[in-house]
Amino acid sequence: MKLSLLALLFLLTGLVLWARIAQSSDLPQVGQAAPTFQLPDQTGTA
Repeated sequence: MKLSLLALLFLLTGLVLWARIAQSSDLPQVGQAAPTFQLPDQTGTA
């Protein structure tokens, strides 16, 4: 049980850190990938 809880906490912290990095747009790849996926979705619905 303890090992599984530690693993979940580690994964959660990793996701939070990745989300913060993506929002800060420090990585150009993440910044470019986000809008590229959103544009086709909007054009497809419209």
